[in-house]
Amino acid sequence: MWSILKKLTGSTQDAIQRFPIPILSALLAYIFILLEIHGGRGHLVRSEFICAKLFYECVCGISLFAAFTIFSERNKLSKSTQLGLLLLGFSVLGLHYFSISPRLFHSSGIFPFVTGTLFLSRFVFFFICFHLLVSLAAFQKITEIKSFWQFNQYLFSNLITSLLFSVALFIGLGSALLAIDKLFGFHLSFNWYLDLVLFIFLVFNTIFFFINFPTDFTGFKEATDYKKWLRIFLQYVLIPIVVVYLVILYAYIFKILMYHHYPKGWVCIPILIFSILGTLSYLLAYPIRLNKENRIVYVFTQYFFYTLLPLLSLYFISILSRITSYGITEDRYLVLILGIWLLVISIYIITSRIDNIIFVPTSLLTILFLAAIGPWGMFQMSIRNQVNRLERNLKRNGLLVEGKLVTSKEVSIPDEDVASIQSILDFLNRRGAITALNPWLEEKAMQQLKTAAENDDEETMQIIFSIPKVKPVSTEHDLYILQEEGKDTSSGYLHIAGYNRLKSFDTGIDMESDSVHFGLFLRDNLYLVSDSGKIKSCLPDSVLTHYRNLLERKNAEAVSSGMALIDISQKTYFMPSDSLIYFTDSVKIQFQKISFYKQDSLFKLYHVRGYLLTK
Repeated sequence: MWSILKKLTGSTQDAIQRFPIPILSALLAYIFILLEIHGGRGHLVRSEFICAKLFYECVCGISLFAAFTIFSERNKLSKSTQLGLLLLGFSVLGLHYFSISPRLFHSSGIFPFVTGTLFLSRFVFFFICFHLLVSLAAFQKITEIKSFWQFNQYLFSNLITSLLFSVALFIGLGSALLAIDKLFGFHLSFNWYLDLVLFIFLVFNTIFFFINFPTDFTGFKEATDYKKWLRIFLQYVLIPIVVVYLVILYAYIFKILMYHHYPKGWVCIPILIFSILGTLSYLLAYPIRLNKENRIVYVFTQYFFYTLLPLLSLYFISILSRITSYGITEDRYLVLILGIWLLVISIYIITSRIDNIIFVPTSLLTILFLAAIGPWGMFQMSIRNQVNRLERNLKRNGLLVEGKLVTSKEVSIPDEDVASIQSILDFLNRRGAITALNPWLEEKAMQQLKTAAENDDEETMQIIFSIPKVKPVSTEHDLYILQEEGKDTSSGYLHIAGYNRLKSFDTGIDMESDSVHFGLFLRDNLYLVSDSGKIKSCLPDSVLTHYRNLLERKNAEAVSSGMALIDISQKTYFMPSDSLIYFTDSVKIQFQKISFYKQDSLFKLYHVRGYLLTK
């Protein structure tokens, strides 16, 4: 037992000595996420989401610095060159940190670093780029294809092993915590388990991955037998999943042709999943792709990219229709370039005689890198596109003349244009790009817009741009309701532990709310008013997301049955109570009933009811 512990300790020390910066990044990520979860932060740290941003950068730093370390060892770089790579990594992460607007986190969920979906997409983008760097760190030449595959097969196997050990460790220690809780009555909070799982999957998993990491990369040049477990996983798990997606997507194409419908924008997601899983399967099967004894693998690798091409036509029709209707956003830009990349590698693999699989991650890294920088990148282009859409909208309604905003109190704007303007202003504000509108404004309006953006004051923005309020919809039309299961009145039990004050709310957009000094009121959105009178938007995106998905699912069911889009006006959908709860560090909102209506492509609140608890 002692010898095992001694060997494990020695291996851990070796891993820390070889990969100090990646492991330090994992440890710092753990520390910053604890600070974000447990509070105790100053107002500046909290309002700027400093800990959340540092957590994301440290997580990205694990793979980025691991790639630099592997590249340095493989090419035996000098200490000065290694130091230069290290400084380059810090510069990249630092530039990304300072480019993040805190408003990207304003998704009003349980934890901003989990539900800040706008920034989450940016994080995943760079996370994927840095993992691609790791895959290319040791072997990049066309003469090293087999070594490249052996190295990445090792990375994949090592990742699966470390994740399995991490899951097993959490189950063991988590059940031990549960036993202590139940047997000794310690009443451990959920945060104990959350802290444990974060430590295991951030710190332990990172160290375990680097333990016994090969020091001699020449070993990857030697041919080895194809691992049996990998063949079983590929042949009986991964490929069947891809085939299931293939059947579903081709059935959807048949349905579109039969009923003459345009494809839904959401179809891009399953096509992407199908493409990614299929490409991964092809890469994993590379050494045995021409072995006809493995009939399933052979047929799959020969024809997968042929089956992908018709789906890509559906993919491009769908995403281009969304861009034409609603403009370019980062997500739509990324979906578009991923489609272009899939088309390129499909044609390349179909026509190439070399089957250079290194081209797959190299091309993906290149296209993602180009999409992240420059005026053609997804961040700058999406902002310019939305500003141009806003400019056309304002000119169409006589609010922008000769490049200057016209302030007019008597203006009639269609509701769909109002909704579009509101959506674009919110888009720009969340990305810290509202200053792009300054050339249209006088000095006073420019300062008012800056202040309104800093305070997320949507009403002032509307006044600056002379946007009238949209008239409340009639309760007889287009009203959808989410309601707590088993509750048809504002009664029931509440968990109030840890909170000092409780206040019920029952408000709608047609109710007078200017006199509210503390509580919630509904105007263009749901707002929380503190004792000091400060207003902060606090609508949980999770509720809107759930609701949007619910509508799409209902409509999909109607179309599949041969009906037109169903009218689900004034339909009530019941949800578990925990799905209608919103948390911050000091606030808990228990919704009991939420009513929505749809305007243009946006969902708007009509009425809310529930309880507000504060510390």
